[in-house]
Amino acid sequence: MSGSTLDPLTVAIIEPGVAGAEAMAGVLERILNDDRPGGARAYAAVSPDRDVEELLSPAVPLEDPDTALILLTSGSTADPKGVCLSRANLLAAAVAVEKRHADVATAPRILALPATSAAGVGVLTRALIAQAPVLTLPSIAGASRFSTHMFREIVAPCLSASPVVSLVPTQLAMLMQDPDTRMMLPRLGRILLGGAPAPGNLLTAAAELNIDVCVTYGMTETCGGCVHDGYPLEGVACSVNSAGVIVIDGPMVGLGYRLRPTLTAASFTPEGFVTGDRGRFSNGRLEIIDRIDDVIQVRGNNVSLPAIDQLLLTALDTSRSVTHAVAVGVPDDVEGHQIQALVIADQSLTTDDLDQMRAIIRQHLGSAAVPRVITQVADIPVLANGKIDRLAVVRDLAPGF
Repeated sequence: MSGSTLDPLTVAIIEPGVAGAEAMAGVLERILNDDRPGGARAYAAVSPDRDVEELLSPAVPLEDPDTALILLTSGSTADPKGVCLSRANLLAAAVAVEKRHADVATAPRILALPATSAAGVGVLTRALIAQAPVLTLPSIAGASRFSTHMFREIVAPCLSASPVVSLVPTQLAMLMQDPDTRMMLPRLGRILLGGAPAPGNLLTAAAELNIDVCVTYGMTETCGGCVHDGYPLEGVACSVNSAGVIVIDGPMVGLGYRLRPTLTAASFTPEGFVTGDRGRFSNGRLEIIDRIDDVIQVRGNNVSLPAIDQLLLTALDTSRSVTHAVAVGVPDDVEGHQIQALVIADQSLTTDDLDQMRAIIRQHLGSAAVPRVITQVADIPVLANGKIDRLAVVRDLAPGF
């Protein structure tokens, strides 16, 4: 870790890989051990590629004296924001997750996500509280490419202790496709799966293999996942407002955005944090519909990009299944947006396959949602935390956007 202390904010530059994870653990340990009200040092934990001055202005006084840690959102669909979190927020989130998963509280933790992400911070914080060992994948934060071989090398020696790991769906899909790691997954104590919607077929396949998967929902502003398998953690209140948007309240909800007072007032309300995701409750269980940012206009129709993703993933039979898919809206002067999609599949897709995919999307979502172009590719751009980077896909498809 390299960094600079600019009163009142200490900037900790967290390098990718194992060394960065160790540095981040040190930052968190200092935060957790300093319980002086309003007197603890505040840290901004950022990766080396972030423009600290532009995003955080470290020399500007803190908006809230309880700020202990600032994390940047991923920026997968919009500009990144600095989320101000208190020591109490971090502790509340960690304790609530540990209570929900008390049966694996002493298990080793596998860090497979960036140490500067809310999920990575959660893994490290909970390990510190539980005094549990942490094994870090050398690939985190883009230090190298996440691979099944690397996962096997790191995790296999501790399988007898049933370790717990937090993953995003793209990582789980890769691990399930590899015969060696697929056999390892049922021996894990638990997989906390979040960061992006999990395809239904992925969860079904995991259940058939007796892999213990808990789907989590949350964001940087809530210190990571605070709704597990559709049910809020202890102390978390979840509601859906009149616009159908999910609102989360509880002691893990952050203090606001760094130097974004208007956005802070709109998002961190007396009722709770307004997430920007649409949802509904079914028999007391929260279901995520889509993200407002991922709903675009095509010929005057609202189209959900994640809904297209899901249909692309399930349209074909298992012999030539699509393993990854992303639909994006490329700006169009006439139609508002032109939908294009990238897919990764087990085998080469035929014209008939593509026509079948379009027909299923038309049947379920209407003609406005049918992609103008579906392209089979070898790779889809992802962020360091494993989320698909829709903005990068749009830029690749529409240079100059």
